[in-house]
Amino acid sequence: MTRLARLFGFILCSIFSILGTEIQAQADLSLKTCVERAWAENIEVQSRDIDRELVEIGWKQRRASMLPSLNAGATHGYNWGQTIDPFTNQFATDRVRNNNFFLSSELLLFNGFALQNDIRRAELDTKAAKEELRRTRNDIALLVAQSFVNILFNQEQLKAAQAQVDISQRQEDRMQRMVNAGQEAIASLYEVQANLATDLANQTTAENNLAVARLGLANLLLMDPSETQNFVLEVPDVEIDSANTELPTVGMVYEAALSHLPQISAVEFRETSADASWSAAKGGRSPRVSLSGSVGSGYSGANQIPTGDPEIGTQEIGFVEGTNDVVLTPTFAFPDFEPRPFEDQLDDNFNQSLSLRLTVPVFNGLQVSSDIQRAKLEQERARLNVQATKNQLLQDVQQAHADALAARRNYLAASRSREAAALNFQNAEVRFEQEMMSPVDFNVAKSNLARVEADFIRAKYDLIFRNAIIEFYMGRGIQL
Repeated sequence: MTRLARLFGFILCSIFSILGTEIQAQADLSLKTCVERAWAENIEVQSRDIDRELVEIGWKQRRASMLPSLNAGATHGYNWGQTIDPFTNQFATDRVRNNNFFLSSELLLFNGFALQNDIRRAELDTKAAKEELRRTRNDIALLVAQSFVNILFNQEQLKAAQAQVDISQRQEDRMQRMVNAGQEAIASLYEVQANLATDLANQTTAENNLAVARLGLANLLLMDPSETQNFVLEVPDVEIDSANTELPTVGMVYEAALSHLPQISAVEFRETSADASWSAAKGGRSPRVSLSGSVGSGYSGANQIPTGDPEIGTQEIGFVEGTNDVVLTPTFAFPDFEPRPFEDQLDDNFNQSLSLRLTVPVFNGLQVSSDIQRAKLEQERARLNVQATKNQLLQDVQQAHADALAARRNYLAASRSREAAALNFQNAEVRFEQEMMSPVDFNVAKSNLARVEADFIRAKYDLIFRNAIIEFYMGRGIQL
């Protein structure tokens, strides 16, 4: 029984170990994983993808419009009252059944290249939609990267706050022993405890800031509440060795951004599409030439044929002039009639047609002229959009370059301040341990270290993000 219990316990531990490993593996999220999940979950990205598919369907349909059309049809009906039967060309007064079958086709031969230009416009709109989808994905990726960096920043801020709490707790323990030994006044202990309370409050603030940062990323990834509480980020191995390296110039960054950013490609495709629309609109003034053809047949219940043996007789039709002899003609009277067989009528009524049609636009309520004017204005709007997008990109690049330079200067200054503050605190801690420094002066040195450490962490992650923005504009993707 004991052996079975040990075996069962071993199996349970193995299962929990495996599940724990899987849960941990699922919880660790890299920046790439976060970006890909945001792309998959984001409603705006999905909407842009639908827009792209709709435009692509329109492009395919316009390409297919260059092919001949082909339509088939059939009718089955009855006529009452007096009407002319289309197949016997005779009056019919009784109820008559009729059937009609046809197959028709039409091919556009020429319309001033309006159709070709419209196809070209649709193709360019499809390319623009793809670039706009890429832009939306880039915007989401930048937001995710910013949230990702914000979490890393707040995690380090929390670690720094916890380190301050640990220092204060050690000092409280030491001061408590000194007060108990009569070496320090109780007021010194109160002062250390007050400083510990401040550090604990700062730690709580850091925890709250981290929770808010985690919630921001969770909202971008559309996580459920359980995931929001449990996910763990995969901290990238970031080495800041670029603080002293020279940044590429604004011109270099701008030219690189012009060559690969989708918002530039999108507006340029839209501009060319507007040119194609204008050419298509001008095609409305051109004659239209089309070729059409059809085949068909039909059936009519009024098409009757006699049945049975005829009754032969004579009928008086006049007199011979001079002799007044009666003129007779033979007559045939059939006992009954029936409709001509369906297959025979289809063969008899089979017809074909082929026509070449020329349509010359003369006046259509200024429709063509209005279309051309609108297309011309859309051309101008598209050109303005291209220039506005490039101007905005230049401003964004200039701002990103200035932010990167400022982040580098701040990081270097914060690094020097941090080193100086750390040395000063080490000296203060030694002097405080040797009772050569008052608690007040020690707390000043400790607070200064905490402030400088917070400034350094902020400067570090600001530099990481600003460098990532420059790398993005240079076409190297979003990475830390």
